[in-house]
Amino acid sequence: MFVIGHLSFVIGHLSFVFVIWKEIAWQIGRILLPGITSSEQDARTTKMVE
Repeated sequence: MFVIGHLSFVIGHLSFVFVIWKEIAWQIGRILLPGITSSEQDARTTKMVE
């Protein structure tokens, strides 16, 4: 039982870190590539919220 709980915790932690890194990469990409329009970003943000 303990092992299963530990595994789920590790998986949850990894997915959490992945989301953070994806957000950081998106911010960096937005700074490096100013060609990305704000409307495109808004579409991505609303898609993530839903």
